[in-house]
Amino acid sequence: MFRLFALFCLAVAAVMPAQASVTHTVKFGQGPVVLVWQDGQAVGQGETVVLEADAAATLTHDWAGGGVLQPISYSSSPGTPRVETLTLASNAPVSVRFDSQQLTGTVEVRLISVGVAAQYDGPSRIERDYTFGGSATVLTLSARTARKPGLPSDQSVSFEIVRTGEAAALPLIIEAYQ
Repeated sequence: MFRLFALFCLAVAAVMPAQASVTHTVKFGQGPVVLVWQDGQAVGQGETVVLEADAAATLTHDWAGGGVLQPISYSSSPGTPRVETLTLASNAPVSVRFDSQQLTGTVEVRLISVGVAAQYDGPSRIERDYTFGGSATVLTLSARTARKPGLPSDQSVSFEIVRTGEAAALPLIIEAYQ
């Protein structure tokens, strides 16, 4: 009887198709990324975002008539402070710096807001005087801004930045790093 039962089980196993279900979960690794908004406008995303100082200061006038139009550029005078709002959302620590070690002027950074799904453990106010040289770093976020899942705007941190002197005319470099 045992032989007959074993033979029957073997026959059933050979006839029935094998059914197996395997679920693969693939999570793609993503390098450090920062999303940047300047004065409410999205200006870039990636590992490095460069905010040109006078990019918004290039004007092209539509004059009536023919000919080649040349853009008219202007720069603010050294005594005029440059005020801007910088909003950052990142999946990694972020550094905001100038490209030059030799610059003059001042930079004041003031924390405006932290999103509902964001984190920021730095100071609420930073003042840097570059009159005597020093580090070109303006601001460092030691951890990612995203505290929990949500929209990038909810995971963002906003700052007001006031720059004077050469600091007002230089580009800002925002880098996400690991």
